[in-house]
Amino acid sequence: VPLSLVALGLYVGERAEAKAELLRGAAAVMLGRLLVAPLIMIGLVLAAGYAGIAGHAMIRQVIYLIAVMPVAVSTPLFAAMFNRDRVLASRAVVLTTMAGFITAPLLVMLALYLEAIFDL
Repeated sequence: VPLSLVALGLYVGERAEAKAELLRGAAAVMLGRLLVAPLIMIGLVLAAGYAGIAGHAMIRQVIYLIAVMPVAVSTPLFAAMFNRDRVLASRAVVLTTMAGFITAPLLVMLALYLEAIFDL
């Protein structure tokens, strides 16, 4: 599945010049989607657990997995439909999917490690 997402992102995005603003946009998307958003969600789940509203361990683990997933493959289609930057959206799919191979397991392991520390 991840390889098909990369192929689809490359197909939809076409080949475009790597302009500085496109690179900055792609870096911002990667930083936000693969680090900032998951860390916020992990923090919220851990805070809820610390406050006594922990929920079942499997539910927390599913939330962690959803939080660390890359940009959705439908993003370039929506960008084209609403006259937004389709190239940036397709590059975001490709880049976050490829980087997600590294960031997703690391962030989930970090979340589980923090759960063990806080004894949730």
